[in-house]
Amino acid sequence: MTELSVSDIPRRKPILDIESSANFPKETIIHQWQLMTELIKREIQANPDSRQAVLSFIAAPVSESLANQVVTAAADVSEHVSKLQDRFKQSLGRYLSLPAVPDELITPDIRSAPAYGDPESYIASLEKYSPESFQKAIRQAINSGRYLPGITGEERKLIATRYQMGRDCKILSLAAELLGISPLELKDTETPLPSGTRIYIDLQATLDHKILINPLNWVKRRMIKDRVFEVDIAGKQFILKEMKTPRHTDTHEYGFRQGLSSGEEFKTAAFFQEHGRSDKEGIVVNWEKPLAYVVFPDGYQFTIFAHEKGLMNDEETGRLLTQALHAKKADFQEEYNRIAQILDSTSQKCAFGNDYSTELR
Repeated sequence: MTELSVSDIPRRKPILDIESSANFPKETIIHQWQLMTELIKREIQANPDSRQAVLSFIAAPVSESLANQVVTAAADVSEHVSKLQDRFKQSLGRYLSLPAVPDELITPDIRSAPAYGDPESYIASLEKYSPESFQKAIRQAINSGRYLPGITGEERKLIATRYQMGRDCKILSLAAELLGISPLELKDTETPLPSGTRIYIDLQATLDHKILINPLNWVKRRMIKDRVFEVDIAGKQFILKEMKTPRHTDTHEYGFRQGLSSGEEFKTAAFFQEHGRSDKEGIVVNWEKPLAYVVFPDGYQFTIFAHEKGLMNDEETGRLLTQALHAKKADFQEEYNRIAQILDSTSQKCAFGNDYSTELR
């Protein structure tokens, strides 16, 4: 029987792995992308050809390659964009030009797709211990094709980042379209734009509705978490939430499940605004106030909410709760002791062998 080696096992060459990702420092790529999109935003306002070039992508589906397509199209009609593209060609340019990770490997979503396996890490180690097991493992790997699917951790980051860049381009295309519509007539129903993009704004809740919906007026957009952004517009802060997709990373543990559309999210928030507010016994329950939503022809969509004071991320919430518990430790000690007794009745030791403490520290 022919002797086989690990090199005989068919495997997929990753688009990006630990070694190759060193060529694309995250901070550098993000900084260059921010400079590029800001320049394109200015060119949209100053150059009709740039506006038309970016507008042509408003119905294009979000993908890993969309950002590269938009930058290339903008560079073709703008000397300024072309010069910046050339300046960044060895970093951002190469990053945007990397091949897309095959869609069939990103199942069911970025987070839950199978991990890439390298036969070198396991099968090769069998050779010096059991040549017979080594040959058997190679044949099984060849027959099963187990090392063909799966994506690396670096590919997951690549997919998520380039999809977000693609969504940035969709927002630029909305800015390009709105710039060419004068005056913009909005109603209390969905307003269709010539491209097929649909806009709805609560005209009663939003006085500066035309400023709110036009990305040219967005001074800064900061990601709070995947699909959720804080946006500065005309000196005020707002929250933008994209509709969740399998190409976002903040999905369910066992795979993406379709949630609400942006229109449905708007209506749900509006319902709770009207029926779910409460201020009883010192406890105030409030809900996000929806202001607008936008649906693009390809399905990309987002909702804009008023910024709620005191909005915190999970880390900030945990820190403040911990401080509050310690500030009034005696008030919580009795409840903590009851919980500790329940835990002690199940097991006297935790997974690391440490005794449960019955004192709130």
